[in-house]
Amino acid sequence: MTASFQITRRAALAGVVGAAVSAPMINKGAYAFAAAPGKSYSRRAVDLVASSLVIDMLAPLKITLDDNYVAHRLTDAEAAEFRASGITGFHNAYGLGGPDAKAQALEFLAGWQGFAGRNSHVFTLVDTVADLDRAKADKKCAVIMGIQNAEHFERVADVALFRRLGLRCAQLTYNSQNRIGSGSTERVDGGVSDYGAAIIAEMEKQKMLVDVSHCGDKTTLDAIDIAKGPIAITHSNARALVDHPRVKTDAAIKALAAKGGVMGITGVRMFVRTSDPTNVGHMADHIDHVTKLVGIDHVGIGSDADLHGYDDMKPDEYAALKNSYKGSYAFREKIDIDGFDHPLKTFDLTEELIRRGYSGTLYCSKHRRGHRRNAGAGAGRRRRRGERRNRRDRTKAHAECTGRADLDRRRQRRGAAGAGLGFARRLCGLCSGHERQQWRHAGADDDHAARRRTAQRRPDRRHLSRRRAGGVERDL
Repeated sequence: MTASFQITRRAALAGVVGAAVSAPMINKGAYAFAAAPGKSYSRRAVDLVASSLVIDMLAPLKITLDDNYVAHRLTDAEAAEFRASGITGFHNAYGLGGPDAKAQALEFLAGWQGFAGRNSHVFTLVDTVADLDRAKADKKCAVIMGIQNAEHFERVADVALFRRLGLRCAQLTYNSQNRIGSGSTERVDGGVSDYGAAIIAEMEKQKMLVDVSHCGDKTTLDAIDIAKGPIAITHSNARALVDHPRVKTDAAIKALAAKGGVMGITGVRMFVRTSDPTNVGHMADHIDHVTKLVGIDHVGIGSDADLHGYDDMKPDEYAALKNSYKGSYAFREKIDIDGFDHPLKTFDLTEELIRRGYSGTLYCSKHRRGHRRNAGAGAGRRRRRGERRNRRDRTKAHAECTGRADLDRRRQRRGAAGAGLGFARRLCGLCSGHERQQWRHAGADDDHAARRRTAQRRPDRRHLSRRRAGGVERDL
């Protein structure tokens, strides 16, 4: 969300941070964290988050209107919350703007990069993709510096200047009109201007990510069309599920995906659902929608909040934040959604995605290796070209095999009706001749055993060899 405030030069907000996970096991398959007394998570969820490079595409390190906070040194308890969050990459971005936008942007970069350096036992700055991998290995939180506007680009050459100073992502507009294009709450959307087209071209040249989360509908589509490569919607949701000017149409989501871009799903209440209750399950509905519309590779998580969320702000700052927006934002009593308003929210969302049958593994039996990713959040990570080519090849080789898996899943679901949500099996066909990972509904063991015995009795070794050529466990 994050806005530019009239009562202060600051805006509030967007960013997030990463760390590996450790937790004591309190019972069979359940883990508890000191950072969240009374909460426990499945071993499956904990393992998925711990083995994944999780990037929150938009969440501030701290939602505050206090300009002095950047001089703060984290307490031991605050540092522990970041380390336990399960997030490695935090896109730390504020909404800035106005006549002194460039001065604000310079102060923002200096202040928050200084904050990361002052707390270097927890944070590290991101210059290139390799820094994310290094942060994961070092169990640190990787800070990606961004700004939720581009008014600070007073001339095209400023793009290169700000990249040298550490900026890695910029939103073309906030909610209002600027020289580049129209924001989402403007009555008239004129699209991307000639100057805006030049800024997009320079951002791509300088390898700075173009973000259109707060742009109006026409400006969003124009930016995607003008860009030569993929851009991002770091924090938004689907208008097909909630009628709000700040969320995106299916046309925009399809256009983004066609260019190879990624959309981060947000947990801001009025962007998730128009009425209460609003919880993690409703947020996952947007993940489902985008996944079905364009595929799992184009959906990520952009929480648009710090570890504790907006509702933990100081009362006067909370009121100022709400009053700084137009009525079309339709704030309700709370901004955060239920279950996604605490430092371990990534685990809550992961549990929900597991319940919905999302897979965490792409498995290649030919090369004896597994590619893991956090269901949902992992889609926001970059993928190497070689991995994409390998996945396409494996998927093509197993088209017949995965077709059987789809049929098997449908049969299981019919048989498990009324038993509640469970795991659908992802089988690489019925090939018993190589390693594979299996997830089953609670009552499907007998059915699975019978199918496995049938497969093992098959005499056609060519069939088995064909299956061994490469296995894929697909995301639903």
